[in-house]
Amino acid sequence: MYERHVRLVIRSRTNEMEQRMVEKIVKTDEEWRAQLSSESYEVARRHSTERPFTGEYNDCKDAGTYVCICCGHPLFSSET
Repeated sequence: MYERHVRLVIRSRTNEMEQRMVEKIVKTDEEWRAQLSSESYEVARRHSTERPFTGEYNDCKDAGTYVCICCGHPLFSSET
């Protein structure tokens, strides 16, 4: 199997752009379904949305960094 990469662009708190090459994760739908809950699979893999104001993190005020449920890469900080 060959390696595929995608460019991940991250905007930091100082508004500077950082670009990194990351390895693309290639899995079958069956593998994704085994890894994710039904709702997470629909949202992350099939471009669905959760019902408004019902998500686990709707009123979350915890400090930290939010990461992608599929690959674990940081998405944004709670400080932004």
